Amino acid sequence: MKKLLFLSLFSLLLTPTFAQETVTSEQVKAWIIEHSQQGGTIDFFTAIKGIENDVIQASDGSFTTNKGLALVNRGMALKEAGVLSAKDALAIYKLIKKADLNEAEIKNITKGFL
Repeated sequence: MKKLLFLSLFSLLLTPTFAQETVTSEQVKAWIIEHSQQGGTIDFFTAIKGIENDVIQASDGSFTTNKGLALVNRGMALKEAGVLSAKDALAIYKLIKKADLNEAEIKNITKGFL
């Protein structure tokens, strides 16, 4: 129950608020880029700086790195923010990263988006 409440509150924090107006994909993209900066609402990387490659056990019993989990969380956050497809989520992350994505980034963001 506590986990469900936490997830509900977390999703409210991630949802961009645009006062009763139609939200365009460009507005969503701009919101994501702005909130992906260090310390932003969807910055999942600052907290794991220096321990990105430490292995952890995910809630489904699988093992991943802190970075892998951060990328899954990013996929979930982008979907919650209004991104319509995993392909769009990957394109936005590529813009933020300013580099091509590797196989693990593609896999984990897509996994979080599903």
